[in-house]
Amino acid sequence: MNYQGHIEAGVVVFDEPVALPDGTPVRVEALTTPPALPAPDEFWRKRTIEQLMAQQSISAPQRWEDVVGQGAALWDDDRQFDEFLRGIRDRRHEGISARR
Repeated sequence: MNYQGHIEAGVVVFDEPVALPDGTPVRVEALTTPPALPAPDEFWRKRTIEQLMAQQSISAPQRWEDVVGQGAALWDDDRQFDEFLRGIRDRRHEGISARR
């Protein structure tokens, strides 16, 4: 029998419930080739935004309206947003103080 699924956190997860007893031998075959990981020295190579987007198979929004207001629902009010910014500032300050 063939079962469809995907890898999640390094473990095979079936798309539909499957009742296989523990110890059942199985064969897992990837349906597509996973993207190759870059060589360790590639991580530090400087890339343009366009190169990074191509590497990650994503594209930029084509309309300004697709970008504007996307974060509007992240905070219930201005106070929460101010606390968020304060938290960032405090963590940056702690990081700077810890390096001295």
